[in-house]
Amino acid sequence: MMSGVMLLLSAFSMRILEGDIPISGNNFNYYENCFWFICITITTVGYGDIYPVSDLGHIMVCLCCVWSSMNTSVITFLLVTNLSLNHNEQKSLQLLKNVDQTLERKQLCKDYIRTAIYRLWLNRKYKLRFR
Repeated sequence: MMSGVMLLLSAFSMRILEGDIPISGNNFNYYENCFWFICITITTVGYGDIYPVSDLGHIMVCLCCVWSSMNTSVITFLLVTNLSLNHNEQKSLQLLKNVDQTLERKQLCKDYIRTAIYRLWLNRKYKLRFR
C-alpha cells in the first residue's frame, strides 16, 4: 500500500518539477508519462526515452532510486525471514526424517524376514537347499 502511494506521489512530483520545461521528447506534462518514468526508474530498467533535465528532477530521481533500493531490500529480508525455518521447525523436520528412516528400516527387516521364512518353507516342502 505504502509503495503504491509513494509511486503515485513520486510521479506527481516529477510532473510538478519537470512539467514546465519544454524539451522535445521529454513530455512530463502528462501524468501518465511521469508515472511511466517513475516505474521504469524504480525497477532500474531506465529506457532513456524520457529523462529529467532540471537539478530538482535529478534529485527526485536519485531519491526514487534510493527508495526503490531500500524497498527491494526490505521485501527480500521479509521473504527470507518468513520462508526460512526456525530452530524448532528444523528440529521437527529432523525428527520426521528420523521417523521416515526408521520406517524404511522396519520395512527392510520385514522383507528380509518374509524372504527368509519363504525360503525355509520352500526348503521343507521341496527338500531344497537355498542360500
